[in-house]
Amino acid sequence: MAPAPPWLPAVQNNAEWCDTVCRAHGHPGRFEQGLWLNPAPESSSEVAWRTVGTPEELEAWEAAWSGQPEGARPSRVFPPALLQDEGVVFLAAGDGKRLVAGGIAFFGADVIGLSNTFRVEGAPACLDAELLARLRAHFPGRPVVGYERGEALDTWRALGFEAGGPLRVWLRREG
Repeated sequence: MAPAPPWLPAVQNNAEWCDTVCRAHGHPGRFEQGLWLNPAPESSSEVAWRTVGTPEELEAWEAAWSGQPEGARPSRVFPPALLQDEGVVFLAAGDGKRLVAGGIAFFGADVIGLSNTFRVEGAPACLDAELLARLRAHFPGRPVVGYERGEALDTWRALGFEAGGPLRVWLRREG
């Protein structure tokens, strides 16, 4: 029997993360995107990074992620209940007035899944490497996996991630 591919934990981590978000909403979801792995080096800068810890901070994070003003979204994608999950960490960078970058870390299947990354227009590209460094500081020694496509996948490849192949999560509908 051939050994399991090295990116298999990424698939499991992604499925567990999707399940966590969907459970927080009370219904299942579905994702189809490219898979990535990361042996990238760390970076640092002077942008202030922090962990999101309150429902108000999460609302500001989601507004920056979605590109819409706080309170403008008809429904929340990331309910505050996710802040109580020890395996979920929302990371944010900002200048004190607004958030300019962020991402979500999810610990599952013995790896850290990085998803929902963003940089607002005009934010420096080095923030991607800083996000990764922050993630690695929060979860030292853990492999980092995730999924992206298009230009976003190209961005993470430039930081040392390797595409592992297409990713599809199947869910069975009830009834």
